[in-house]
Amino acid sequence: MVPRRATIALDDLSQIPASTLILTVAGDRDSIQVRHWRDWAALRGVRFVDGFAPFFREPADITMRKYFIRGDTHFNAAGTYCTGNGILHDQYGRFHLDPWTDAEWTAFSDNFVRVIMRYWDSKFELTPNQPWYRPSGPQLAAEAAKITCSLSLGLVGTPKQANQRYFIIKPQETSFRSFAAPEQRLGLFTHRDLSLDWKTRQTRVGRVRHSVSFLQNTVLHEFGHTLGLQHVAGAGNSDANYGVTLEQREDLMGLGDHVTVREAQPWRSQLRHHLIPARGNRDDAALRFTARVVAPQLITYWDNDWVPPPAAAPPAAP
Repeated sequence: MVPRRATIALDDLSQIPASTLILTVAGDRDSIQVRHWRDWAALRGVRFVDGFAPFFREPADITMRKYFIRGDTHFNAAGTYCTGNGILHDQYGRFHLDPWTDAEWTAFSDNFVRVIMRYWDSKFELTPNQPWYRPSGPQLAAEAAKITCSLSLGLVGTPKQANQRYFIIKPQETSFRSFAAPEQRLGLFTHRDLSLDWKTRQTRVGRVRHSVSFLQNTVLHEFGHTLGLQHVAGAGNSDANYGVTLEQREDLMGLGDHVTVREAQPWRSQLRHHLIPARGNRDDAALRFTARVVAPQLITYWDNDWVPPPAAAPPAAP
């Protein structure tokens, strides 16, 4: 079994309202920033200037009135940002955020791991091209053992404990484009992303173009990016990267909910951490694994332009 273990911290971005200022009281005069640059300057024999010190020369209430900028929280996740006024900005527009209720947040958190695990865990099986596994030691013949691709996923309480950090928002608008940025180990999703959603596109079906509606769960698609997968037709966010043909667009890393052996690559790439060929052993060096999908899958698209073939002509009377 090749496991992929991930820990995730979920953050409710809308819980920092415009009227809230977060202060670090303990150690604020000798903050981590001050200590870092003071030590850096001492090691290099250069003068250190503490830019924070002037803010402590006056009483706290006067400093607050003079320098505090309401709403200046400066959230930024891979270029998507907000300044604490309840409006999120990205390259596509502005989005007004609503707060979560405690019940909504608890329900979302409880379902998040369950939805991902139900889809991705044990989805694939890897079949070897030759015997390789010796469960009882080198004295017995090797077995051609198959490998189940499993997933282990858990939520943690703080970002410091997490492999990935996901921010979850409640935008009033329905056009926000959720994303995962695996190179930064973060993602930004909406409260709607655990549900299936329809997308309709003109799609090539054989030699013709049809209007096809695809059903997809956004979180499952974005978690594919977290695993290291690109869009079905290459990196990028243009319409063509999500596929052109029906076979491409029905893929989970296109617009649909269907997986192929391509999506097993994250597990195949992990084999190098589990299988170490013996030096000079040609059999070990020749070992290869072929992936196949073993979990049942549903057809989750609808061809709006499909028409039944013409009925066959009745046989001629004798």
